[in-house]
Amino acid sequence: ADVQMDGTVAPSTAAEVISPHPPQIQPSASSFYMETQVDAWCGMHALNNLLGGPYVTMDACERAARQVVRRLSEPGIGDVEDLSEHLSPGTGFLSIDVINALGSSVLGIHVEGEAISWRQLQDHGPGAVAFANWNNQHWTVLHKDVNSGGWVHINSILGHEVRHGRKTCDAEFQVRTILEETQQAYGNVTLHRVTTVDIHAG
Repeated sequence: ADVQMDGTVAPSTAAEVISPHPPQIQPSASSFYMETQVDAWCGMHALNNLLGGPYVTMDACERAARQVVRRLSEPGIGDVEDLSEHLSPGTGFLSIDVINALGSSVLGIHVEGEAISWRQLQDHGPGAVAFANWNNQHWTVLHKDVNSGGWVHINSILGHEVRHGRKTCDAEFQVRTILEETQQAYGNVTLHRVTTVDIHAG
């Protein structure tokens, strides 16, 4: 089957991290929430699209980025960090450090810094989830639907290319097509596995 656009699009809204309980990764494509691109805040949109709601705001991203810069700039840790390395003023691109500052504190997720291959991601079986880093310019979500067994790619940028919007892929080659098209357009694509963590563990 061809890669199909499915579902509806939710407006990109946002409040603070709004749930008193950590949200859950949404592994099913049968019902979903989706934010579309606003002011290039792709990291925020990727987190919210993965978790199925407006859990993270621009303000939360900015505060997390400043927190990361303060932590990494502490005496004895290393050189003074540049905020733009963790929150791009031009694109809103978030570093993995910032995503994990949000994820580990309130969202209950962790994004691995080391990239894995598409084949390695498939080996993680049902419920496998990764963020795709488009050459440090954009984040999207790739996850396996536990109901259908297919893969779902969620991109907050809408358009006419196969990499745009939300696509359900019934076959592996369809995912490869998305990744290859993205690599041709952006120069590099890396996959970073997303795991769940216990935010109450410390």
